[in-house]
Amino acid sequence: YQEKIDKLILTDISAEALEVAKENSKKYFQKFNKIDFIVSDLLTDVPKDIFNKKVLLVANLPYIPDEVFEENAESSTKKYEPSLAFL
Repeated sequence: YQEKIDKLILTDISAEALEVAKENSKKYFQKFNKIDFIVSDLLTDVPKDIFNKKVLLVANLPYIPDEVFEENAESSTKKYEPSLAFL
């Protein structure tokens, strides 16, 4: 699959989350060196010329509104998931 992708772009609004992603990529994508990590609100800061290439876009979008997160999220979710991920 690696030869079919020109570039893998990972974006997150959280620089801390991208640092974790960088560490994970060292473990799981050792031979794939075409990864860019961009602090961005989804595609806001992604260079537009990248869409002229074969790009794999994967998103983990927020899915719990603030008020629901604060009132209903399990304690383990609150402990391990940043509330920023649910905005």
